[in-house]
Formats: sequence, C-alpha cells, structure tokens
Amino acid sequence: TIPQTYTDLVLIINANFYNQDVTCLRFNGYSTSIYACSRLFFDGSNLYFEVDNSATSINLFRSGNGSTTDSLGTIVCNINNYSNTSKSKQVLSRNASLPQRGTTPNMCSGLYNRTDAITSITILSDGSSTITAGTKFALYGIKGDRKSTRLNSSHEWISRMPSSA
Repeated sequence: TIPQTYTDLVLIINANFYNQDVTCLRFNGYSTSIYACSRLFFDGSNLYFEVDNSATSINLFRSGNGSTTDSLGTIVCNINNYSNTSKSKQVLSRNASLPQRGTTPNMCSGLYNRTDAITSITILSDGSSTITAGTKFALYGIKGDRKSTRLNSSHEWISRMPSSA
C-alpha cells in the first residue's frame, strides 16, 4: 500500500526491454477501460502519435523496431495528485535510452479516469515476454509545494520493488 502522505509520485524503471514489448501501468487493480493514453515516439525514421481514450492500462514505453536484441532504458514517470480524491490522476512519462540498441524515444501523457486515491501500482509488460531479470524499480514520494518538480535530496524514497514485481 502506498502511503497517502505525499502530493505526487515519481516512478523510475531501469530495465532491458525486448522486441516491441510495451511497459504498462495499472492503478488499484483496475484492468478495465478507465485509462486514456497519448504517446509520441520515434522509430529511427518516423515520428508517431497514438491516442487511446479507452485503454485498459497506461502504455509508457515501447521498445525496439522489431529488433531481437535487448534495449537498455530508463523510464521516468510522474504521477500527479495521486492521493487527491476529487480529481482524475494525470501521468507523464519519458524515457532515456541507448538508441544504438534499438530503443525508441517515447513520451506519454496518461489519465487514470477515477477520483479514488492511488494505493497500488501494477507494472506489466504487454508484449510477448515478461519484464526481464535485473529490472529495477524505485518509487519516490514528492511532498508539498509545487515549486520544484526536480528529484532531489528532499524527496523521499518510498520503496524499492523487487525485479519479480
């Protein structure tokens, strides 16, 4: 259970992604069409924009260009107003990666279209394989004023989830 003592959350995922796998988020165990997602990504040649207003998860990241090699990358995901019970929750993510290994740059804007506070996060792969061994997850709670959105020493580390999460 995620404590409700913060304003925002920052989820950082360091992973090897494989062959078109999509990394997704779900909140509070909901797997129904209550999410919306807009993604902007580049495949090395073309820029794409996708919108899904009735998604069953928020798709953060798609790896590779059909490549059969692993792609090392980091996803930084901001979950705003996660404990607020009067607003839907906005999710913003971006990835930094090693483009020479086939990873495509991504940006995502997502919406959890419910007003209940987020108390749990499920991270899953929507591709043909599971999240690879050695993947690291860190969840940070951001307190207080909205003047600083940069992750710094005043931000608290909530938990480190095992790679089998």
